[in-house]
Amino acid sequence: MATTPKKGPRPAPGYEAEWAEVNREEEQQEAEFARTLSVPERLEFGQKLCDQAFDFYNAVHAGNHGHQRDPRA
Repeated sequence: MATTPKKGPRPAPGYEAEWAEVNREEEQQEAEFARTLSVPERLEFGQKLCDQAFDFYNAVHAGNHGHQRDPRA
């Protein structure tokens, strides 16, 4: 039976407006940060995020005692 994926934590009843404001502020800060980066800086930042993701992936799968290789290789 298929279920719908959760889309993050649900705010407590009555706090939807506060969460909406927090989310709006975070999106605004991220957009401002992105506007300050040049194309080479964006590429470098994206590469760092990719490397972090693969490090995390490898750390999670290292506990499985299976293949412990970088999937990028």
